[in-house]
Amino acid sequence: MVDPSQRFGAFAPSLAQRLVLALIRIPPLYRGSLRPFWVRVLNALRGGPVDVTSTFGRFRVHPTTNLVDSALLIHPCYNQAEITFLRDGLHEGGTFVDIGANIGLYSVALGNSLRASGRVVSIEPNPICVERLRANLRFNDLPTDGVFPVAAGYQLVRNTRNNALLTLG
Repeated sequence: MVDPSQRFGAFAPSLAQRLVLALIRIPPLYRGSLRPFWVRVLNALRGGPVDVTSTFGRFRVHPTTNLVDSALLIHPCYNQAEITFLRDGLHEGGTFVDIGANIGLYSVALGNSLRASGRVVSIEPNPICVERLRANLRFNDLPTDGVFPVAAGYQLVRNTRNNALLTLG
């Protein structure tokens, strides 16, 4: 496991990775069906996490272990239409709730839009993703106090690992 406290940029793409990324970011080379091949190529050049600046913020991605990570590495505007739609509907001082936050693509993007005028609540049950989510929020100078390491559902559930309760309905 990579120490998430290491500064952003510690895992910048190597020269060879930057050259491959420049090539594969040309449409349609970054499309989904080619993504697994390009991830293997990038990993062969240098394995492990990669620090990437996207349209939405700064992220430490682990492209061989997470589909969102690989998509964000290869396509820095990944999910731009959805994020723009959400940004347009979010008012100053509003709250954005990211259920299934994963590594924080939406939490970071909307958090960077809101900054001090609003709040982002990130719900993510996977402990590895929670660690990466918090790191990505820190890389963007966003607060981590809105991260909740729980699952969301329609009934009350007790997580025996950390004794967390959450109910929605």
